Amino acid sequence: MYRTSLVYNSCAIVAHFLGLGLCCRVAKVVAPKKEKLAAAEGEYSELMTGLNQKKAELAAVEANLAALNAKLKEMQVHQQAASSPPHRLPCHRLVSKLAEISTAVASSGKAAWG
Repeated sequence: MYRTSLVYNSCAIVAHFLGLGLCCRVAKVVAPKKEKLAAAEGEYSELMTGLNQKKAELAAVEANLAALNAKLKEMQVHQQAASSPPHRLPCHRLVSKLAEISTAVASSGKAAWG
């Protein structure tokens, strides 16, 4: 019985040291990778902050562009309305209207100065 417990204890000690050795090797491999990962996550965080700022700036520029486009359309409509010829009387009607007006003015002037 003494011999079995001695063998068992020896195996437990060897397994313990082998396990620690395995853990140490894993820690040596994993630790640098964890450091690189932390550095990459920090850089990613900074880049995402900058990206979000640029997105906000872009949204402001797009809003300004939309407002300018709306103003441009409004001015184009206004320009078309201003450049279209107004409703004009035909020439012979215009001449007859002017004759009526001048006659009315002349007769009112004679009556007033009369």
